[in-house]
Amino acid sequence: MSEVRFLTSKEAAAKIGVAESYLRQCRMTGVIGGGYPAPPHRQMGRSIRYEESELEAWMQAIPKRRFVPTTEPEYSGGEMQL
Repeated sequence: MSEVRFLTSKEAAAKIGVAESYLRQCRMTGVIGGGYPAPPHRQMGRSIRYEESELEAWMQAIPKRRFVPTTEPEYSGGEMQL
């Protein structure tokens, strides 16, 4: 029996190639780009986790897609850095 591995939101976002904030938005609305269902997640106490095997199955079921960049803007000295 293999061990179940859970990913944080940050790890899950990196795995599917989206910004963590975009993944959070999709989780709240229940859909991701193109109207497809958001990846399955679990609430564990106060944390959100994604089971790695479920996330991989979800990635296989969703057609190839284009998402927002995987890096979030950084702010420094009043200027936005991309």
